Amino acid sequence: MDRNKIFKLIETIVENPSILSSQISDSNIGNLVPIEEVYQGYMCGRAIQFTPHEDYGKKGELVRTDLTDDKIRIQELTKLNNQITKYNKWVEEKNVLHEEEVRSLNLKPDVVHNLGEYDLKHKQYWELGQFEMWSFMVTRELPQQTTTFNNIKNTFLFINDEELYKANRDDPDFLIRINKTIAEYIHGEIREVLDKNRSIENSIWNEPNNRFGNWISQHPSDAESYEFNTDITITDVTDDLQYIAEDCSDMHENDKIKFPHKRDAYKWWCEHHTQNGKEITYEQLEEAYSRGKRRGKYDTEHNKPLLDKS
Repeated sequence: MDRNKIFKLIETIVENPSILSSQISDSNIGNLVPIEEVYQGYMCGRAIQFTPHEDYGKKGELVRTDLTDDKIRIQELTKLNNQITKYNKWVEEKNVLHEEEVRSLNLKPDVVHNLGEYDLKHKQYWELGQFEMWSFMVTRELPQQTTTFNNIKNTFLFINDEELYKANRDDPDFLIRINKTIAEYIHGEIREVLDKNRSIENSIWNEPNNRFGNWISQHPSDAESYEFNTDITITDVTDDLQYIAEDCSDMHENDKIKFPHKRDAYKWWCEHHTQNGKEITYEQLEEAYSRGKRRGKYDTEHNKPLLDKS
């Protein structure tokens, strides 16, 4: 199992839906807890629905079928995702008209405006997310959990990964093995702390290490952790970061099943490439993409961005 896959799983476990963050913070790592329960099969076993805005002019679609069957699910979700891609393109075009109309109002900056008061001809619409192909549900017990709606809601997680989905389906020891695998990842982080002659008590991984150790001691089993796969081939490139970011954006647009979000494409690239011998983070690619949008165009013929001369 890819070590980066486990880190992505850790990201999912500690993610707080109410906070938009580009990376895992130290405080979030402190929230890492064992998985308490896993549910086999697809997150929506019997029905899925495409629901576009009524202004789209085309009806939505409700699919009722056995989504636990991999072949049927992938076939049906691919059809719906293709419709969603077309719908999101329509949304993008409509929002361009909306933004142009809003700019034409010459509204004062740094002032909150109620756009409903301006009788705009062009509405703002929201994109729909793609259906994930390999999503299954797990639960976690939050630290110091109280009986509030947010805590109950955050107890449930959806993991979207083909390898983990199949392991959960086929391996009766999946729960204990995946928690042991996460614990092994944590042990690696702890070993790095010790190698640097630092105190474990001050490490962000200390509390998670204790939690997973306690959970494993309370669930005795001979099942071993999944082995980490270290056979990833790393390719070094010399391309400009903005060019790489644009390429990743194309990967996302062309394969939204494998890369539902641009960040997924950025992370995949970072796991398999270096630039001029140096590791690159997905945050760097996101910033490079943002710079490219601000500058406008990219010179693909000469493999460099068109610099902003303003």
